[in-house]
Amino acid sequence: NKPFHPRETQRGRKHSSSSMLTLLAREPARLAPLGATALPSAVAVLAPLIGTSRRLLHRGAHVRMLSSTVVESSLPEDTNAAARLLQAIAQSATQLHARSSPSPTATRHFVDGASVEAISGRMYSTIDPSTGEPICAVAEASGADVDRAVRAAHRAFAHGPWPHMCPSERGHILRRFADELEAHADELAQLEALDSGILLSCARTADVPLSVELLRSFAGASWMSGALSPAGVALPTPVGVVATIAPWWRPLVFGIWEVAPALAAGNTVVHHPARQTPLSMLRVAELASEAGVPPGVLNVLSGPNPVVSASLGTHKLVDRLSCAALSARSAAIVCEDADVAQAAEQTCRAAFGVDDRICAAGSVVFVHEAVHDEFVSLAAERAAHTVVGSQFDASSEQGPLTSDTQLRAAQRHVRTGVVEGGRPPAGGRRG
Repeated sequence: NKPFHPRETQRGRKHSSSSMLTLLAREPARLAPLGATALPSAVAVLAPLIGTSRRLLHRGAHVRMLSSTVVESSLPEDTNAAARLLQAIAQSATQLHARSSPSPTATRHFVDGASVEAISGRMYSTIDPSTGEPICAVAEASGADVDRAVRAAHRAFAHGPWPHMCPSERGHILRRFADELEAHADELAQLEALDSGILLSCARTADVPLSVELLRSFAGASWMSGALSPAGVALPTPVGVVATIAPWWRPLVFGIWEVAPALAAGNTVVHHPARQTPLSMLRVAELASEAGVPPGVLNVLSGPNPVVSASLGTHKLVDRLSCAALSARSAAIVCEDADVAQAAEQTCRAAFGVDDRICAAGSVVFVHEAVHDEFVSLAAERAAHTVVGSQFDASSEQGPLTSDTQLRAAQRHVRTGVVEGGRPPAGGRRG
């Protein structure tokens, strides 16, 4: 008989509306006490939440889960009618999502200035972390695809204009490349959020602008290639084909971080984004071509990490290999005389606000024993009220983990901590 509040749980923790749908779908037993009278009122609350959002696929999926659970149960007939209403809402939500969200267009390898199918013709699905549902099918690289891309890059270096171009002209092309990224900023931000699970707000305000500035920065430095500094120190010269391998977290930023300096120095590049998150860099390669980067200078391959990485690492025509797999623990120290409330707030922001999966996250805190208990209590309260939800939900403070593999890794870390004598003061389990 208690009113249904979509942003509260019995513990008082706040969730985005999409998270509430997930909770209900995973805990169907909570529907039974509502009975045939209360469930339709819950549906009435959920309907506008679903119908007014631009990002609706994840909500449609959760409502389908919920309605299927209710239909299969032995609840009264009018409850089953409510479940059918939920199914209709889910269908309309999915249809609206299809009309309003960008469909990825760059889904094939980019080699020698063109989008090409995998030599084998094989494809694989990249997954929306929020729903576990496929986004689209992308080309799956094999060793033969790596060989084709590396040979294209080698030809472009040996016979093309890029390494022999006046550095200022090369910098001019890279600035146009940065302009293309900026002109397509919203598209890239949405691809990055859709594919990796990073909050859309973060992709728009941080990752895409940073990628643009990184590219412009290296474009400005390209004039130094092959020159001597005022102190007579030799500056970088082109070396040939550079293979770059990026992680699944922040694929756009780390991709540009690796690709831009190699291009600025006059090298040609074969870039391999992680299997889980290829979409943004495949699109970036197209934009590079549109900006005037010559064919074969920037090539991008999607596919299984062990196969592509091993083939790049052992290919005889690859001159340099770069792998952005940073790892750090960015520890914070809370001293005895610290403002404990402020310390708890700031450390939680450092851990969650920049995405807790990256090396810059404040994932370790050393606390003086005199303020330990107070700090843990305040930090646990702050963590418990962090809004976890879809990467497209404006109310979310934390998006989904990129893949099931990363989810299992996080769960394994928690279990290890418990086995070693720790206890999670907040959370510690899925859902």
